[in-house]
Amino acid sequence: NYNSGDPNSDNFCGAPEKWTAALNYFARRGLEMVLISGDCTSEGGTSEYELYKSCIEASDFDADRIYMARGNHDSQRNDNFIRFTAHKDMVRPTEDSPWFYVLKEGKNGAKDNLFICLAQELDSISNTPNQDNFSDEQLDWLEKTLNRFAGTDVNIFIAEHAFYHNWETDTTVFMCSQCI
Repeated sequence: NYNSGDPNSDNFCGAPEKWTAALNYFARRGLEMVLISGDCTSEGGTSEYELYKSCIEASDFDADRIYMARGNHDSQRNDNFIRFTAHKDMVRPTEDSPWFYVLKEGKNGAKDNLFICLAQELDSISNTPNQDNFSDEQLDWLEKTLNRFAGTDVNIFIAEHAFYHNWETDTTVFMCSQCI
């Protein structure tokens, strides 16, 4: 979201072309999936998501293998976030939930991989240790999901856009924050 798709804009830095080029690179390298930690838009508008999707369609990478956690910029229009980023294999607590998980089966005897995507629920990232960017409902769902898969010999990855505070778990989890 760091710039406009309009080459005449003062904010234009070529992001659409860079996104398409990155996806083509990933396709050439044989990546199985791309996981985005949010903010593919500036304000969650339809035209922004359409540009995001058109870049994917212009690439050689399969759109069904791109997943995104919702960032603060994307949270301004949850309906657009769901409409433009949802996939059939996402498991959500409710149909319009912006948080979800995807379980990918390991190949050739490898462990399965669970990718949990959280959704920032504040308009901006909190810089205080006294305020979370996630609702109690979302954190309860996360805890329930982690407990469900704890001890199942599944690799667990969590993608999220924002900080979270006062979190503890007995489960060993690899935290994948702000990564692709």
